[in-house]
Amino acid sequence: MRRKSRIHVTKPIDGFLLQLQFDFLARASVEYVALPHDKRKRGLIVGSAMLSSHQALIRENSRKELKLKKALLAAAALLAATWSMSSAATSFALVCNGCTQQETRQMVQGSEQGDYFVYDMLNRKITHWSVTGTDPDSAHLANVPITASVQNYYSYVQQLYDSTGTLNPFWVTNASAAVVQASANVLHTSTKVMAPLAAAGSAPGSPLSAYDTINTPVNQNAAIAAATGWGTWGQAGSNLEAGVAAFASHFTPGQILIPMPVIISQQLTLADGSSIVIHFDVNDFHWHYTTGSAKDSTGNPIPENPDQAAGGSAQRQNYIWSSTPNGINDALRATQNFLNLGLDVGTPVFRAGGTWTVACVRVGGPDGSVSCTGTPT
Repeated sequence: MRRKSRIHVTKPIDGFLLQLQFDFLARASVEYVALPHDKRKRGLIVGSAMLSSHQALIRENSRKELKLKKALLAAAALLAATWSMSSAATSFALVCNGCTQQETRQMVQGSEQGDYFVYDMLNRKITHWSVTGTDPDSAHLANVPITASVQNYYSYVQQLYDSTGTLNPFWVTNASAAVVQASANVLHTSTKVMAPLAAAGSAPGSPLSAYDTINTPVNQNAAIAAATGWGTWGQAGSNLEAGVAAFASHFTPGQILIPMPVIISQQLTLADGSSIVIHFDVNDFHWHYTTGSAKDSTGNPIPENPDQAAGGSAQRQNYIWSSTPNGINDALRATQNFLNLGLDVGTPVFRAGGTWTVACVRVGGPDGSVSCTGTPT
């Protein structure tokens, strides 16, 4: 019988769409984090839930890393279950830059049942492998000829890569104010103006913070509207905007045929210096809040549940705030947020020139409870 290792999936982390953390039976730990990359770098793995009929696992793999394939592709199967897409068949998008046909086969061999589209941006080609059979050790692996429609989809991805140098276009947008419509004159000619962005239900003049967005869709949508009020791509630079706009123009919402290894995202910086990340779904042509991406103005993550508070499978997370005005304000907001999650860290205490530190740990192993303690330093 096939032995199963513990695999924890957190999406997203540190301003990107996905972090995969593996806690194997041998107690080794391997972590892959989605990061912007350039054309010369390989060895990153990221995941996307951008399709309604497919699950996508994006892998940039160096030839020396093929030995990790079973663990990584097991994570792909877990992603399929995690995101619960509607299609009975499962498809995956992999990236193996500079790989031979045999190497792409080795990457897919032993994987879960499904269709695997392997993108090679350096050799400018796509390979389609089909795995049939429920037992990964005895499943049948077949190379499927590339159809015209698959080749077209690949060409759109290659064009994006050529124009932007990445499959993960990312930029930072100032979303401290909303773009609203206003009447310019008695003829009611509409014009766009900037207005302060406030949290729903807050006191007048209270600016929207990342703390207000977690687990609160109305405020998430307000931040997204602020970032995209001038246009779909917000404050992306001209070259990046041209690349992602051209890429998106090829698709009709709800009609995506195969998974693509592309994540378009932006960090939204709010008035208090805190931030969140949003990502664009080419299947519905909307921006969506990226769960787990919120950070306060000093860079501490803002957890949305006790598991995130303890750093996911890392089982430990430290938070540090300085005795500056921003640091003290963040510490007070964080304390209330911890309480909302059922975690009492006490009242922040700042010594002159010191810091307030909160340490959250998972007690009793991966399925244990989370405990947090605050300490002045």
